[in-house]
Amino acid sequence: MSTVAPSPSNTGRVARTIVAFLVAPLAPGLLTALPDLVRGDPMAWWYLGFAAKAGYPIILVLGLPTYLLLRRWNRSGLSVYLVAGAIWGAAAYLAAFLPGLLMRDAGVSQAMAATSVYLVLSTVCGVVAAVVFWLIARPDR
Repeated sequence: MSTVAPSPSNTGRVARTIVAFLVAPLAPGLLTALPDLVRGDPMAWWYLGFAAKAGYPIILVLGLPTYLLLRRWNRSGLSVYLVAGAIWGAAAYLAAFLPGLLMRDAGVSQAMAATSVYLVLSTVCGVVAAVVFWLIARPDR
């Protein structure tokens, strides 16, 4: 039985994709933390920690299946990843309210209205992570 060694271009693609999955979830937190890092403010580390705690589960639960599906469908353009990132971000925000919505909690709609600015912020974070992922992994190549 012979084994086929991976081609150098395939190895590079796989390596870029792995790095993209490791770096992209931290990108929104790093972008937010950058001014604090420059000033030496310890709050920067909180942003990065939050980005890791929120970003890695999101990229595993939503990003990995989306990536595999987009590869199967031969969809690799930046615009596709922008839309996917926006959906990931919005889904992350909405997931926080899902238990209350399923239990028909009357206060959920008020809480969603009071925190709707976070829907926009989450969506932007999803887009930032998707763009960073795309720039590193370059699935279009």
